[in-house]
Amino acid sequence: GTPAAIKSGMMEITAQAENASSEYDKEQYDKRAAALAGKVAVITGSAANIGKATAILFASEGAKVIVTTRDNVEGGNATVDEITKAGGTAKFVQADLSNPDEVEKLFSITVDTYGTVDILVNNAGIFEDHPILENDYEHWKTSWERTIQTNLIGPSNLCYFASRQMMV
Repeated sequence: GTPAAIKSGMMEITAQAENASSEYDKEQYDKRAAALAGKVAVITGSAANIGKATAILFASEGAKVIVTTRDNVEGGNATVDEITKAGGTAKFVQADLSNPDEVEKLFSITVDTYGTVDILVNNAGIFEDHPILENDYEHWKTSWERTIQTNLIGPSNLCYFASRQMMV
């Protein structure tokens, strides 16, 4: 998903809604849009690809978005710029989701900025292809541990700290 492709897809969805063939179609679109209006969404891995498209879509539907990524600071800021230039509301927060202190800080910043957390999209994930026969054990193990930290521990940390904000 290039930014142009994402924008094109969003324009197509909007056009479909505006040209819906029935009142039912229009009503369903309006309900979906209303469901996100004013909500605060933390979207992980939103500096690129599916996460970026999700952040842009949520913002276009009226959500206030926290864009977060571990390493792609340039992409995170670009996502926020794209959202704000289109009239949406977004803030970038860099965080390593495998680190509970950084995740707690992510939600603290979110609440300080927008007052609450309504939605968590656990999108961040990695895949590192390091075939066993082509790597020594330490390299393979390090890669596997990084994958577990990002894809398993990270979402667990996010759910823990998000629920503590959502249930107050």
